[in-house]
Amino acid sequence: MHLVKRITVSIALGAFAALGCAAHGPLSPEDAFARLTTAYARSDAAALEALLSSDSKKKISTIVQSITRMDEAQRRALSTRLEIDPSQLTALTVRGYLALQFSKGDRLGADVYREAVRHPILRTEKSGTRAVVTASNGMGIVFVKEGRYWLLDISDY
Repeated sequence: MHLVKRITVSIALGAFAALGCAAHGPLSPEDAFARLTTAYARSDAAALEALLSSDSKKKISTIVQSITRMDEAQRRALSTRLEIDPSQLTALTVRGYLALQFSKGDRLGADVYREAVRHPILRTEKSGTRAVVTASNGMGIVFVKEGRYWLLDISDY
């Protein structure tokens, strides 16, 4: 009986330790590319937001702040172009902005990242904390290492 309890406890502790050590973010540029592919396949703004580098989030936050500060006429013009209700732009967030980008890309079919992740990886070139993953269509996607994780860097676009 004690042996069964010890085995059960050992299994439970082993499972707990394995879960605790599991990676929460992409540990390689190739893993980040795979997660980006999944985010685009699902139009998952939350997953894409989690993949963004801190500089990329700052850049998008600046864009979002500019949109939320627009006057009513500007907001109406932009919402007409995006085919959304103007009220959606009033309280826009980074995740909301990414969701709009997915929607726009789905509607117009014009999204370079969506096109790149439709293709397999041709090569990865790393230099320090920066990597360029090139898809077989020739599109290079930049990832940067922040801590343990490789994240999408769109701060130069």
